[in-house]
Amino acid sequence: MKLFNSKLKTASAMLLAAALLPGAAMAKLSDADLARLGIEGTELTPMGAIRAGNAEGTIPALSLIHI
Repeated sequence: MKLFNSKLKTASAMLLAAALLPGAAMAKLSDADLARLGIEGTELTPMGAIRAGNAEGTIPALSLIHI
């Protein structure tokens, strides 16, 4: 039964990935939006999250630690 659950989980994950990937591949950014993304020195992280913290201070600014 454990093997069946494992195969079911794997198949479900593959199905979900196949359903979500085409939408991500079809996303198109303008040059201005693309310029806002980056590793350092940009307003947004590479994934599009806002790098700065919030005004209340409950969410800290993102700081990347290079290893």
